[in-house]
Amino acid sequence: MGGIDLAILEATPPWAWPPDTREVLLSRLRDDETDEAERLIAAELAGEIVVVNEELTKALSALVADQGASDELRGTAAIALGPVLEDMDFHEPLDGGLDELDRPAIPAHEFQRIRSELHSLYLNEDTPKSVRRRILEASARAPEAWHEKAIREAYDRDDSEWRLTAVFCMGRVPGFADKILKALDDSDEDIRFEAVQAAGLRELRAAWPHVARLLRSPDTDRDLLLAAIHASVGVRGKATIEYLDELSESEDREIAEMAEEAMTIANALYGDLSEW
Repeated sequence: MGGIDLAILEATPPWAWPPDTREVLLSRLRDDETDEAERLIAAELAGEIVVVNEELTKALSALVADQGASDELRGTAAIALGPVLEDMDFHEPLDGGLDELDRPAIPAHEFQRIRSELHSLYLNEDTPKSVRRRILEASARAPEAWHEKAIREAYDRDDSEWRLTAVFCMGRVPGFADKILKALDDSDEDIRFEAVQAAGLRELRAAWPHVARLLRSPDTDRDLLLAAIHASVGVRGKATIEYLDELSESEDREIAEMAEEAMTIANALYGDLSEW
């Protein structure tokens, strides 16, 4: 396993990874002599909840702070911290008595350390723009008071990349419904894509006319259509089923499968599909 090609590991589902995957990823992250491409893969994979632990989060956060590392590697390491931050945000502080399956991936003190360090790096204007954007995107998955101001400032910049980051974060941080709805009509297709995703995450009913048009129009860009399918249940609930039924018969396998999955979720959350 020590000499495994990380590209093979990348193509393997996380639940099928070998037992010593964590140690292999850790060694790649810590070794600055390792090929950049391998370290990028290792940083990306290290964010998977099935392997992440305190050692890996420390290695990832050290990379985010490493001024000698490439901006791409630092940004990838920041994004990899997002899932564990989100996971920890759902955990109450441990008082003991929980079995192993209930325990979060990292201790509460490590969770707070990561949040504090990411915030400090974000505030540091010497931190490269691309790294600051990734820090904001990752940290917003466990919202704190400072995020609202940071997101508003990012959205108000005359910079499409910062606006893209802001709209992504609006799906994770409450209080931006009006801006999400506005972003649905943005001239930048990447921002529109993130706005659709954000509308689904925030369950914005007011976004339904826009999402419905995307689901019904034959001219909808494929990626945007997939985003609309994914968001539709959150935006509209059971009423989206009639829109998804036709898409579940699509010749495009990915579209059909995503529509079927969305219908299954709607059925589970809102009742029997047979009435449709």
